[in-house]
Order: sequence, then structure tokens, then C-alpha cells
Amino acid sequence: MDYIGTFEVMKILNIKTRNTIYRWMSLGKFLTPYVDKHGYFLWSKGEVEAWKQKQLQKGIIL
Repeated sequence: MDYIGTFEVMKILNIKTRNTIYRWMSLGKFLTPYVDKHGYFLWSKGEVEAWKQKQLQKGIIL
């Protein structure tokens, strides 16, 4: 499984700030990350891309 960090997620979702991701997480609107032993948030690249496609299908513009 290919894991990516916050900045790669930002590129995929075309967002400018990490706070957007953290806000979505706190509201339950984004995927729960895997936290590695160093405390870094990591997500499955495939899951992030699938989440993005689902949002686009709902008509939510990212």
C-alpha cells in the first residue's frame, strides 16, 4: 500500500493549507490518517483519490 503525507494530500486535493485537512478531519468529513511512530499523519494514496472522486460525484468542488 502506498502511503502519502499531508503535503501530497494537499496537492491531490488542490488545497493551500494543512488546516483545511485538519478541520475536515475534526468535522468527520475526511479520512482518518494512519499515524506513524514519529507522529506523522499518513493516508493511503488510493483512498485519498477515491475520496476525491466521491466528493466530485456529489458535486462538491474541492
